Amino acid sequence: MPKTTTVSTDHLLAVSGMMSGNHTAITALVSAAATAASPGRAALDDASALGATLFKAYTKVFLHGTETGLSNLLDGAEVLVPVSSDYRDIDIADGQAVRASGSF
Repeated sequence: MPKTTTVSTDHLLAVSGMMSGNHTAITALVSAAATAASPGRAALDDASALGATLFKAYTKVFLHGTETGLSNLLDGAEVLVPVSSDYRDIDIADGQAVRASGSF
């Protein structure tokens, strides 16, 4: 028997707000971490210079993935606002229901 759930436009807006707040908080943490993770000036020996170069490259790769995820989070938060309006104006107005599919 399929499970059903009631979706409220208020729920979608609340989730959007939470996602936006999470984006802001995580962005601040990542920004602070990026500053802290930036390698300082290397010493004159080869090992220190190589270590600083490799760490800088790793930080760039790590932050790129994090920035992509944060961008997706913000996109998701922003799209829920028009989805909420469409759901209210089209689906609910036409008497449609949302049904979950798959296993929970």
